Amino acid sequence: MTKTYPISIEKFLKAETLIRENGGKVNKDNTFEVYGVRGRFEKEGGAISITVTKKPFLARWSTIEAKLDEFFS
Repeated sequence: MTKTYPISIEKFLKAETLIRENGGKVNKDNTFEVYGVRGRFEKEGGAISITVTKKPFLARWSTIEAKLDEFFS
């Protein structure tokens, strides 16, 4: 699943901080992991594309998408 959102540098830095505060990791190769959700992101201009590559078995895609929308929209 891939989603693209408009984003400012401030919002990106806030997202990075929230991931780390919740025990997650943001890596220099533009990958992340938090709560068993793994993926990658690409920043381009004023937008960020987030691709989720792995999720916990019991987590629904709709729940993950809703959380992304909640934060980035």
